[in-house]
Amino acid sequence: MQTDEEILDLIEQLEQKIGFPKYNVLFSPKEESIEQLKAFQNKYSGTIFHPNHYILQEVKLRLVKQYALKLETMTEIDITNCFIPLCHQLLDLLNVVAPGTSEYKAIVQFHLCQGFNCLLNKDEELKKCSESQERLKHQTKQYGEMSLAYFRNNFGFNVFQAELQSILQGVLVMD
Repeated sequence: MQTDEEILDLIEQLEQKIGFPKYNVLFSPKEESIEQLKAFQNKYSGTIFHPNHYILQEVKLRLVKQYALKLETMTEIDITNCFIPLCHQLLDLLNVVAPGTSEYKAIVQFHLCQGFNCLLNKDEELKKCSESQERLKHQTKQYGEMSLAYFRNNFGFNVFQAELQSILQGVLVMD
């Protein structure tokens, strides 16, 4: 059994390892490998820290960001099995811990919208099933509009606004 002091020392070491105080994930994305982030998450999740510990949530957000940068090259299976569930895990936790709107939630919603849009454009099987396609378009609009509402009200997010509006217009054209 570890003492409180040992746990606090470990937390401090891990914060330094992943870059706390947090660097700005939006404007200065640090190039991190998905494999390193997953290994960190697997090593500490459930063993040392509760899966919802703030350090692990930061790692998950960075994973989402790294996946989002690679969406165009990811397979539909990777998007469906890795990226989208990770976004939903973060949103589920945020709905409990920080209900309402926040920068963190808007970022995750933005990336989830990107993932849905990528699936709509890539997945040939999805294109054959109009019911699934309609459900995914609805979710894309829903998350995109929630994220866009946050970004509209906060200065400095013009890049996200333009991309979200483009995605939403593309989804509307599909209708």
